[in-house]
Amino acid sequence: MNPDLWLKKFYKNEVFSGNFEHLKQLVSRLELFPEQSQIITVAGTNGKGQTIRLLNRILVSHQKRCLLWTSPHLFSVLERFQLNSQNIDVRELSEIFLLLEKKLNELNVRISYFEFLFLSFLMWAKTVKPDYLLLEVGLGGRLDAVNTLDADYCLLTSIGRDHQDILGHRLEEILAQKVGVFRKKTYVISSLELDYLRKKTGQHAQKVSCEWQDLFDLGLLSKSDHFSKRNFLLAKYLAEKILKQPLNGLDFKDFMSARYTAKLRGVNIVFFPSHNIDGLRKLVQFLKQAKYTNDISLLVSFSDRSASELRVMMKILLKNFKRNKIWLYQYSHFKAISEEKLTAIANENKLKVVNDKTLFELFKEEEKELLVTGSNYFLSQFDVSLQRIGRR
Repeated sequence: MNPDLWLKKFYKNEVFSGNFEHLKQLVSRLELFPEQSQIITVAGTNGKGQTIRLLNRILVSHQKRCLLWTSPHLFSVLERFQLNSQNIDVRELSEIFLLLEKKLNELNVRISYFEFLFLSFLMWAKTVKPDYLLLEVGLGGRLDAVNTLDADYCLLTSIGRDHQDILGHRLEEILAQKVGVFRKKTYVISSLELDYLRKKTGQHAQKVSCEWQDLFDLGLLSKSDHFSKRNFLLAKYLAEKILKQPLNGLDFKDFMSARYTAKLRGVNIVFFPSHNIDGLRKLVQFLKQAKYTNDISLLVSFSDRSASELRVMMKILLKNFKRNKIWLYQYSHFKAISEEKLTAIANENKLKVVNDKTLFELFKEEEKELLVTGSNYFLSQFDVSLQRIGRR
């Protein structure tokens, strides 16, 4: 059984349900609350994935048994289920899917794609019994599936505008959704640059009686620190708290790399997800720190966003990359930008639109590296195209 194909057949597309109370009741009915593991929840607009992977890597290197939950996946649903940094076995995940589906049918309950995956993860956790469950919030926080569990520790990475139709348009509204994962006695660490967001976070922490610190208030971060360094220090600070020892030997440069890499026809392909305006700005900061030059070839595409958001994102790209090195990519997904919108962006900015049939015709012999960024859905579909072309 192929878990990805099975999900596509029975659970269709990934959408946000926000039906939090029904899911919490279901976790209780199925007896899936982890009793022996400590829970670490990572929330925020951007940086969640990098931060939680860094923390997981540090804890595993100190012989802690860790189950890691992340979303979304890029290439396979197996990526969302990791024990000590290794993906779950295909057969094991297939068995969990079938068992959970059987239990849900017995209860006559239907749930969403995301909810089904999270319950599957909790079923796995009951078997594995890890020291720590590391949970990346999918969307928002207050109504996200991971918030069915009370966190012992929480990291809050950043607050920016994304999913505004669900979370709100003002930063204060978005923050209110993110801090919904705080609980009484939860130990919270944040890295919020804006003073008034730190003030609001502190007020909420006081309201729910949880301990809260921010790395900017502690003097461990400054506005000049790029987002990857912020994520690293956030993970390191909590790891030191958990392990009860300083980690002075860690260097964030040793932890910085692309999310994924591939190679095709002699071209190195690096994947850096960056799906919103703030994320794109932070990616540019990281690339400069990592000494990427504006001469690198860039392939980018988006999910369906407003024209104003797309213009800002293109402005960021054109300011930092050469126009003749930027290619837009048309991909197929129910959340993808429409062909009409992508064509309009291309015409407005004098850029080329390519697909898997025409992409590699544009490469010159001297091209050695391709940076792929944008929507996670795009990165996933592009990898499928690479496999069709002949990835090695």
